[in-house]
Amino acid sequence: MYRLLIIDDEKDIRDNMKLLIDWKRFGINHILTAASYEEALCMVVDFKPHIALVDVSIGSKWGYDLIKGLKENGSETHYVM
Repeated sequence: MYRLLIIDDEKDIRDNMKLLIDWKRFGINHILTAASYEEALCMVVDFKPHIALVDVSIGSKWGYDLIKGLKENGSETHYVM
């Protein structure tokens, strides 16, 4: 089974993505969400998701920068933006 992290600064988007898609159908059984760039950094390190859905703009920061930094630090997560 897989772990998924949904990263978006808009609560409605995080909640709807988590609830409206039948994630178990795709083998995903653990889902967490992050509301900020900083929260996402901590969660990727601690939760070690297999997949992360990343918003392009997370508050005043960029999802691209988040992904680049995490990959440079050895994250094995697969990212979808």
